[in-house]
Parts: sequence; C-alpha cells; structure tokens
Amino acid sequence: TTTLSLFAASQPLASSKPESSDVWIGLDLNQCLTNASAIPPPNLLAQQDTARAVIEAYNAWNIDDIMAYRSPDCKHRVLPASMNRTAKTNAEYRAYLSEIMHLYSNFTVEVEEEIHDATKHTCIIHARSTAGTP
Repeated sequence: TTTLSLFAASQPLASSKPESSDVWIGLDLNQCLTNASAIPPPNLLAQQDTARAVIEAYNAWNIDDIMAYRSPDCKHRVLPASMNRTAKTNAEYRAYLSEIMHLYSNFTVEVEEEIHDATKHTCIIHARSTAGTP
C-alpha cells in the first residue's frame, strides 16, 4: 500500500516557527512504483523531481493532477494517529477534494524544507499552505 501522510508534527525541523498552515508530507517512493519489476537504484535527482511534482500538483489545485502520482492502492493519512482520522482510498480522497476545492482559491504550497533518503526511496517535506476564499 502506498501512503501519503500529512503530518501534524510536535517538533519542527530546522525551519522557522511552526504555523497552523504547516503541512508535512511523507512520501514512500518505494511503494509508488506500481509497474516496476524491480526497485530502481537510488536516484536523488529523480526523487526530488517526483517530490516537486507532488507539490506542483497541489499548487495547480486540480484533482487529476493531484491524483496522477498516486498508485491504485494509495492511502491518504492525516497524522498523528491520535487524531483518529480514517485513511482515505483514492476514491475517497478524490471525493473529499471534490467537496473542498471550491471553498478555496489560490491554494499555494510553499516548501520550507525537504529531507530525502534516496537509498530508502523516502522523502519528508515540510511545507506551508495558504489559500483565499472565493
């Protein structure tokens, strides 16, 4: 199962003071390789490009762009688990986005910090989001 996690962190990375608009995105890129016969060798540049494509998809604020990088069995999770938020399948996440997208305009994600481990195909992104209301 591929997991996209949005973290509510109790301790920030080296970035500036935490804000309520902070978003933590955890990508396990190992699990995003839906049609790969073998896991490719570590490639930091390709991994960084994939992570940026995820952010660009949210900045486009387009459901198809956001869903495009997700594997068929991807789960959207909001952390920490103590928030008791149920993981969403792709269909559930698409429906959720359909409900909220019209509520926000000029949705923008700005990356504060990225941490990559190319060997493990993982990435954590600390970002801040802003949006207006129509």
